[in-house]
Amino acid sequence: MAKTVDMTTGSPFKKILAFSIPIALGYLLQQLYSLGDSIIVSLSRGADATTGINITGSLNFLILGFAQGMTAGFGIVLSRLVGAKDTDGMRKSVTTSIILVIMIGIIMSIASTLLSRPLLALLSTPPEFLEYADSYIKAIFSGLTFTLLYNMSDQIMRAMGDSK
Repeated sequence: MAKTVDMTTGSPFKKILAFSIPIALGYLLQQLYSLGDSIIVSLSRGADATTGINITGSLNFLILGFAQGMTAGFGIVLSRLVGAKDTDGMRKSVTTSIILVIMIGIIMSIASTLLSRPLLALLSTPPEFLEYADSYIKAIFSGLTFTLLYNMSDQIMRAMGDSK
């Protein structure tokens, strides 16, 4: 287990600020990752492919947002156990969370990959961009289990008081 940081002592403002800055930087880097995808595709594949990627934004946000919310929920349970200094409960929580994340990640990855084209059609994706959007979103969704595991590890560290 990682070393816990006591967030209950000291200046609340300083603790919250020190905790939130790395989180904000992480979200900024995540946005730069999406921007990087668009730049690389625009330079190598052209405007239509870039449009196809950008069209997937809402579908990507729906699935990944759900995944992030789920792992945040696991993090809340763990942070309560950390606050209660329940070491046995923390171990059980981490183990259970990882097992559930793997199972749910595999199910979500398969389902979202299989349903990507119908979902894009439901979102009225123009036919000329559908193939680009579908292949991009399938690549993203096929790695969903690993994204969930990353998010879960991030939540474990945050629950322990380490946002870096």
